[in-house]
This record gives sequence, structure tokens and C-alpha cells, in this order.
Amino acid sequence: MLPEINLQGDVDIAALSPLLRGMLLSVAYADGEGGIGLTATGAMNRKFVL
Repeated sequence: MLPEINLQGDVDIAALSPLLRGMLLSVAYADGEGGIGLTATGAMNRKFVL
């Protein structure tokens, strides 16, 4: 028999997930700055990554 999973609607996922928080911050930065700058070799800019 499969286990039953109960979901809770009052959990703030953004506050609990570092990955989701980082993604939201990245999207907000890119939206505010008009994108994320890349270096000449195509890597992400250091000021964005740190």
C-alpha cells in the first residue's frame, strides 16, 4: 500500500527553501538590471555569483 501524503497550505515554501529563494533573488535581479551580465568567456559575472 502506498503511503498517504498530507499537504499543508500554511507553509511558506519560499522561506524554507534556499534553492527557491536563490532563484527568486536571481530573477528579481535580472528583471531589475535588464539581465545578468556575462564575462568575455560566457561565464556568469562574479559580482552576481558572490
